[in-house]
Amino acid sequence: MDHLAATGGIPTGWEELPVEGVGRPVLAGPGGLVVLAAREPASPSVEAGLSRPWRDGRHDQRRDRRSALQLTADLVGEVVEATTGVRTTCAPVVVIADDHTTLIPRGDDVPLVHHRRLARWLEQRPVVLDADQLARVRSIRPGAASGGTTATDASHAIAG
Repeated sequence: MDHLAATGGIPTGWEELPVEGVGRPVLAGPGGLVVLAAREPASPSVEAGLSRPWRDGRHDQRRDRRSALQLTADLVGEVVEATTGVRTTCAPVVVIADDHTTLIPRGDDVPLVHHRRLARWLEQRPVVLDADQLARVRSIRPGAASGGTTATDASHAIAG
């Protein structure tokens, strides 16, 4: 993520994790896993996500209304568990590049964080991984999963 350097750096204890097939930066630290989505604001406010259920009758009313970013975070958790045996959740967060943008809460409850506040946001996350779990998660390297498990493989397993 180009904005990662501009965020003031990743706090101590956090590092970028190479999760194949995700296409977004993933951070691992004591507060668990976080998948980042960068947003360049096109207007003075940023709001996205699904804010209301389908009402046009064309879609199943019971459809999971989770956003693509939430589903990506779920996939990251699945891939990390399949690769390391560590079961943890992954939190999605949208990182806004402009400090002057007014943040309007997303309908999907994914946090919006100004890029200069990302380090503080990460530091304030509750500790969910102990030192042993974090070491196992950080051992992930591209192609490290047995059989080459990637987010694409995990998505096919979940869908099937």
